[in-house]
Amino acid sequence: MIKRKYRLFEFTSRGLLLIMIMSLLSNTVISQELKLDFRTVETSTLEYYNNGQWDQLIELGQKAIRQGHDYYYLRLRMGIAWFNKTNYLWAIHHLEKALTMNQNDPVLLEYLYLAYHFSNRQKEALAVSRYFPGELSEKLGTEKLKILDQLNLGGGYTLSNNIKSNQRRNLLAGWDTVWASQNLNDDKYFFQADFDLNLTKRISVFLSYMNLTTQKLQQIQVPELVVTGHYTEVIPPGVYQGNIYVHQFKRYDYRYNMKQNSLYGAVSFAAGRGFTITPAASFLQINYQNLVTQAYQEAYLAQPWHETVSSKMVYEITERDTSFNNYIASLNLSRSFLIYNLGLTGSYSNLNGLTQYQGDLRLSWFPKGNLNFYGISRFTVALEKQSEKFRYMVHQLVGFRLTDHFWLEAFASFGEMTNLNESNGYIVYNSGDLIKFRAGANFIIPLSDQLQFSFRYHFLSYESWLVRGFEPEPVSFISIHYENQSFIGGITWKI
Repeated sequence: MIKRKYRLFEFTSRGLLLIMIMSLLSNTVISQELKLDFRTVETSTLEYYNNGQWDQLIELGQKAIRQGHDYYYLRLRMGIAWFNKTNYLWAIHHLEKALTMNQNDPVLLEYLYLAYHFSNRQKEALAVSRYFPGELSEKLGTEKLKILDQLNLGGGYTLSNNIKSNQRRNLLAGWDTVWASQNLNDDKYFFQADFDLNLTKRISVFLSYMNLTTQKLQQIQVPELVVTGHYTEVIPPGVYQGNIYVHQFKRYDYRYNMKQNSLYGAVSFAAGRGFTITPAASFLQINYQNLVTQAYQEAYLAQPWHETVSSKMVYEITERDTSFNNYIASLNLSRSFLIYNLGLTGSYSNLNGLTQYQGDLRLSWFPKGNLNFYGISRFTVALEKQSEKFRYMVHQLVGFRLTDHFWLEAFASFGEMTNLNESNGYIVYNSGDLIKFRAGANFIIPLSDQLQFSFRYHFLSYESWLVRGFEPEPVSFISIHYENQSFIGGITWKI
């Protein structure tokens, strides 16, 4: 019995040893099989390329690159394989590598140009076209540089419930309130024209003009000390007629329009290898006519027999034309790599007479390597110098291609948004009120290769303030809330 156990143990040990040896040999054989030589890579990828076997080509090509095989035709075939799978960003990755090895192959240049084009990286597409031979330039229509490349016309209307929700018959809180004021932003409408210009095949200029009108209601309520009657007071040796006073509150409701004209310009330089450098500037001119309150103390004798002069507050409400200029200077640096685009923007501005410093970090993600599905995440931090207060904003957008001619984008923004800018200074939030939340959807419909229509719906939740003055307490700010709904349409014409 003991002998049998010993033999069983001996057999088991030998079996385990044999399995280990076979496993090591198997791994060695497999590793030798996976080791690719140049001839195998070249002949196999060429065969896959000629047969349109894109998945097999990509799988073999990736193994070859990992093992150190990296040459022009391998990168070219990999790029074309990804292109045919409509993964244009991975195609760009390999075709750009091939371009560093050969800038004269029209096949490479055409595929790279189209991959940029289908990824909506038009500036880089134009930049690579400078390598085109004459026949390819004629085929793709790039032989002549178009100075005016694109024109966009847009406009919209914003519906607000601010006046409806927050206009008041009585702005005052009680007997100790001496004055109150609020300025309500309401409906808006605007018109905008954008021009995309090409200076060279690597340098472009974007110009924009916008006219914005905001309907506003200004409400002011101030006290006025008036004589409402008289009484008789006997003060020997005389009899005097005294005055009876009461505070009457005057209310002013003043509707007016605030008009803003803005000019925006940006210069983009396609630096190569996915880098784009874009300095930009925006100039805003604002004008309106509103009410201005001036308060001062006035001396008077409350009663005829008084020997000491009293004082009272007198408020003068007058109309005044107001006009001022704001500006924004910004710089954007962006880099595209694989299925990502990373952007960093810094800006300086003086919106509403205050000084702002702002930084934005943006990450765009295209998981399918094309525009069928994508996401954009952005984080913003801004410092307003006068208040020394930091504000933060998080923005998330997700886009889908629903059909061949219909894209849908949905987005939401969180944080405190006031005296801020977006898109390298192109979009400005300078109403003075605080945006607490924003969400919406963009509908993009290409009508043809030259025309594109867009419709956008934005919902914004705002916070504003009613200002009250008390005796003897200082000024207080009462928070008020309202919502805006914006409807924006635009058409883009590619010349």
